[in-house]
This record gives sequence, C-alpha cells and structure tokens, in this order.
Amino acid sequence: MNSKNFQAKTKLGAALEKKGDWAGAIEQYRRAALTEADSNRVHLPGEYVSQSTNSQKEYKSVQARFEEHLVALAGSGRSTEAAELKKHVEAMEASPAVEEKVQLAMQNADQAFKESRFDEAEQFYKMVVALAEQLPPGNENLIEALGRLAKTYGARQNYKDAENILHRQLTVVEKTFGAESPRVTDPLASLGGLAAWLKEYVAAENYFSRALAINEKSFGENSFRTSESLRMLAGLYENQKNYEKAESYVVRAVKANEVMAGPDDYEVLIPLWGLCDLYDRWDKPEKSQPCWHRSTGILEKQYGEQSSNLLPALTNEAQALRHLGRINEAAQLEKRSAAIRELAAKTN
Repeated sequence: MNSKNFQAKTKLGAALEKKGDWAGAIEQYRRAALTEADSNRVHLPGEYVSQSTNSQKEYKSVQARFEEHLVALAGSGRSTEAAELKKHVEAMEASPAVEEKVQLAMQNADQAFKESRFDEAEQFYKMVVALAEQLPPGNENLIEALGRLAKTYGARQNYKDAENILHRQLTVVEKTFGAESPRVTDPLASLGGLAAWLKEYVAAENYFSRALAINEKSFGENSFRTSESLRMLAGLYENQKNYEKAESYVVRAVKANEVMAGPDDYEVLIPLWGLCDLYDRWDKPEKSQPCWHRSTGILEKQYGEQSSNLLPALTNEAQALRHLGRINEAAQLEKRSAAIRELAAKTN
C-alpha cells in the first residue's frame, strides 16, 4: 500500500524470482531502484525518507542472474524460449526512460510547490500526469501526480479544478485496486476535506462515511486507519456544532487507539486531545476537566512532570476547573504551570 516502500518491492521481486517469474521479478527490482532514487529528491512534509542505497545494486544483480538463466535455457536446448523471454523483458524495460522523465518532472514540481511557485508547479505536475499516462495502467506515478496537482489547485484556491482532479484520482485508484480497496480512502479523505472546507457538508459526510466503512471492513474497529476516519467525521460534525454526534465518533477513536497502543500510550493523545477540545467548545467543563487531566498524565509519562509540553493541558484543565467553581484546584495548576515556565526559561 505504501508506494514509497522500495524494500517491499525488492522482497516481492525476490519472491517472484524464486517462482521463476523473471519478467515480474525484474520489474519489481527496477521499480524499487527507481523509487529509492526518487527518495533523494526534494521531499514534501510527511514523506518517508530512506537512507539505504542497495536497490540499484539489487537491480543490477538480478539482471546478471537473468542473463545466466538465459544462457542455461539455451544450453538445455530451449533457445526459442530464452529468446522469447529476453524479448519480453526488453520490451518491458523500455519504459524506464519515461519513468526517469516522470521522476525529474516530479522533482521540479515539488521544488516549485515548496517555494510557492504554484503556476510553475501546476505545469510540472501536468507534465508528470501526461508522462505517467504513457506507462502501464496502475502505476503509482499517475496516482501520486494527480494528488499533488489537486493540492496545487487548492493552494491557488482553484477548488473546482482540485475537485475534478481528485475525482479523477479516485477513479484511477478504484480501477487499479478495486472500489472497496483501502487505497481509495486517501482520495476519499481528500475529497471530504475539500468539501468540508467549502462547507458542502452533505458531500463531505458521504466521502468520510465511505472511507470509514472501507477501513472498518478492511482493518476492523480497533485500528489506526479506522480511528483516523472516525476523527475526520467527528471534526466535520464539530464544525457544524453537532457536538453530541461528534462526541460519539471521537470517543470511538479514543477507544480504538487504546486497544491498539494501550490506555496510557502517546498514540491515545491524538484523538483524546480532540475529545478534550470538543468538550471545551461544547461548554462541558465537567467532561473537559477529567479529559485534560488524563492528557496531562499521559504527557507526564512521555516527557516528565516538569516538561513544558504539559502546559497546554494544564492550562486548559485549570480553565475547566474555574468554570466548575473549583478555584483552589485551578490555582494550584496555574502555580504549577508558572513553575514549569520559570524552569524552562532558566534552562534556555
């Protein structure tokens, strides 16, 4: 599922080679080498970056083994089979020239996007899309380029074109992996986010709900992917001030992360923080205070009792306590916050 995971491509290549599928094996080794080479380009936020440099060596090595295999076939009287296999692999490997152009155009596009040169980024991403369409169906370059082109349109506030491109990306993913594949949840989430931004709440709910249903079916209720979909729906309902409905979804997200990581793990903070904030916006200090108190406890285990990372949770809990009329408890937390700030100032 992770198109940047060239190690998985290498392992798949090795498995195909053991099966005797030389064409498939060489294709996967080649894709691994190209993917790893692409990891040296300019990276967008959140992208995985590997420091390994072995894929190119593995690709050359499998090519050498393939040549030995062809010699062995010819030596056993199967020259016709060897010739046909060689012809097939050579035809398949004619596409790297296009893929290299794709990677170069993608580098230029990413650099332009990073520097907010969105007109230029748009042109480069369109070039990537056009080149990727020349590759065999199902290639990741087309899917990725469409997603980044949509982000470029969004950055330029060209929302209609962004929506159209995201729909096109969704169609490509559905055709490649199937309409119920977990891969479709990413374009669905992007479409939902755009619709929510445009206050098209019914459409946003449909996109997010479909993504949730697919993740539940694929990974189960207690999974990080399902938790993420739950939080997206919760945020949508919260923005519409439908706090009760939002609460039901974010509570499920908290429980999912508790099951996956443990009740006091840092991963629980992601949905838990959203739940606490929901209670604040909902004006429910009786629920907000214990929520922020729990958040502080998790942060203490992660960073220590005197870490400045505790300050937002301590401040919010103190505010909730004041709304509840528990002034002395609030004052104690505020005193603790002041001591942490003083210590941080001395340390810096």
